Amino acid sequence: MTKQELLDKANDLPLAPGVYLMMDKSGEVIYVGKAKKLKNRVSQYFQEGSSHNEKTRRMVAQVDHFDTIFVSSEFEALILENSLIKQHMPRYNILLKDDKGYPFVRLGTGHYPRFTMVSKPADDDALYFGPFGGRSETRAAIDAICAAFRLPTCSRVFPRDIGKERPCLNHHMGRCDGFCRGTPDEEEYLRRIGQAEELLGGHYRRLTRALREEMEREAEALHFEQAAALRDRVRAIEVLGKRQKVIAGICADTDIWGVYRGALKCGSAVLHIEDGSVTGRDLNLFAAPQDESEQMILSALLPDFPHMEDIVRRSYNGKFPTADLTPLVPVGDKYVLELYHGPTSAFKDVALSVLPRLIGAAAKAEGMAGDVVILTATSGDTGKAALEGFHDVKGTRIIVFYPYGGVSAVQQAQMATQTGDNVKVCAVRGNFDDAQTGVKQVFAACKGRDLHGAMLSSANSINIGRLAPQVVYYFRAYGDLVKAGRIALGDKVNFVVPTGNFGDILAGYLAKRLGLPVGKLICASNANNVLTEFIATGRYDRRRPFYKTTSPSMDILVSSNLERLLYLLSEGDCGYVAGLMEQLNREGHYQVSSRLLERLQAEFDCACCDDAGAAEVIRRLWQEQHYLCDPHTAVAWSAAEQVRLEDGAPVVVLSTASPYKFPAAVLSALGEEPGDDEFAMMDKLSALTGTPIPKNLATLREKQVRHKDVIDKDAMLDYVLGKIQSK
Repeated sequence: MTKQELLDKANDLPLAPGVYLMMDKSGEVIYVGKAKKLKNRVSQYFQEGSSHNEKTRRMVAQVDHFDTIFVSSEFEALILENSLIKQHMPRYNILLKDDKGYPFVRLGTGHYPRFTMVSKPADDDALYFGPFGGRSETRAAIDAICAAFRLPTCSRVFPRDIGKERPCLNHHMGRCDGFCRGTPDEEEYLRRIGQAEELLGGHYRRLTRALREEMEREAEALHFEQAAALRDRVRAIEVLGKRQKVIAGICADTDIWGVYRGALKCGSAVLHIEDGSVTGRDLNLFAAPQDESEQMILSALLPDFPHMEDIVRRSYNGKFPTADLTPLVPVGDKYVLELYHGPTSAFKDVALSVLPRLIGAAAKAEGMAGDVVILTATSGDTGKAALEGFHDVKGTRIIVFYPYGGVSAVQQAQMATQTGDNVKVCAVRGNFDDAQTGVKQVFAACKGRDLHGAMLSSANSINIGRLAPQVVYYFRAYGDLVKAGRIALGDKVNFVVPTGNFGDILAGYLAKRLGLPVGKLICASNANNVLTEFIATGRYDRRRPFYKTTSPSMDILVSSNLERLLYLLSEGDCGYVAGLMEQLNREGHYQVSSRLLERLQAEFDCACCDDAGAAEVIRRLWQEQHYLCDPHTAVAWSAAEQVRLEDGAPVVVLSTASPYKFPAAVLSALGEEPGDDEFAMMDKLSALTGTPIPKNLATLREKQVRHKDVIDKDAMLDYVLGKIQSK
């Protein structure tokens, strides 16, 4: 870039705090700096007549381009600057290349340990927190923590000096509870020290939640003075926690990615976080394409796969009848997103056509020599879609479990007739929850076990590779509405999703978090309405009757993907979510906090519909709109009618399966006697409505049944190990 181009870019920066990285033509970082107002600071380097010293002039002369990272405060900018200098060792930064200037907070040992500031950690038994940005910030942090927990900052030594003198001025000012008096005692002192440790460790949300619960208990016991003290402590901690949001929000090495599409520009960004600090950012800006493609969106979601175009092409070509994999169809005052035009006539085809290639590419990149064994539990659709995607894929094997008598006759025929030397299908005596729990138990039991070189994976939505392709069709539907002139870029759209395992609707939520303008995500449930109750009340309770319905793919009482949603809504509070899951496993229920419930209801709405209601929708849509749908889609349409949306945004109903997968239920809804023969019922439904039978379903009657295994749920581990060993 020329000096004028650099100046123009700098002048486009906001007046916000952040860090800037100057780079030469080779891309090497030669200088890292921070600023309270990035625009003012960075533009000074490239202005004519700037009075720079010789070192700065030499540095500016070598700058080819620069990058910036915005933060929320000067303090965060200082911490980030130090981290980046440590990482890149820029030759024009003469300070902060070693541990000088990186003070730490030390928590001593003994009966009454104190917080102090030190230059660097020592090899002792003390705890160290940091490094912090500077000595003044570190002192301020220690003072703020001591004030928040009303800990002593005097020079008295405890327990030696307890009771020797009157409390100092800090006690009378309310900054210290006067531990020199002997009350509060050492136990209370250590308890507060432990709470301060949590705060410095970045766990302020967990800490404040525990203190709030304690405050409520004290208030209920009419101990109002203690409750007020706890209230003040919570407020002080929340202020400190906000200061640490960049540093302590994530306490592990990770990358955070996101994508954005505007009217003229698109972008993708990756934040690199090490030890809780932002250490870098990769940003790509490009012109907004006029036509979205699956490979473009998946490439943004999964940047570690460099040949995504080839993966997508080989995954979908010849499997779908047209290039429009997920057509958006106007029906009355709503839109139906048809997701069932793949090889198994179910929405799972979109993800499970590409997942085998993603797994294969990942295995190759990791240098894996053994087979990847896919274990999958299905309530009807996932199983066949996974079998279709993985059969005869080199380096993979797949075992599918389904509830015996818990899927439609068509779904069972699809799985039982599956060809492929690497596939096994087995029925489990029980319901889908039994099969799904069994698969999870197999994964747990096989951890660390010798599997003869094989590695276990899953095609269920517990595999994040399943959800990524499902995110795509939310963006695709939005783009189709823009192209049709129904909305303008930036307008919101509401999506209604029939779901039992919460995977498909979670993909919609991920799309929203990635920037898609989604209004409400409406969760549609059948008679097994555990999700409806949860969204309405915050209470999840699987202790209820289990119903076999005409929408069997939703006959689920334990929704695996809800755990992921709780993690996201709790802002990554793993301890809190783990506690809820443990309670669910132990007691069969849990209740989320009022704050989390508020966040949940801000994003989601819900409604449920029983078999009779679904049948009424199927009949009415055919009579009034001449549109034929399956029971799952009917449940979603009913939910769309029940939920009052006042924003005027378009409503998109996700249609997850062909009506020909459930001919008995659809025929009955249309007032016809269904009969016993599934294939005869398909013929009857086609003759009645004039709609074609999907080719993959019409040819089922000609296929040979190849899989007849039926086992008890307790035998799933032995079944899997036997199949692995028998290769």
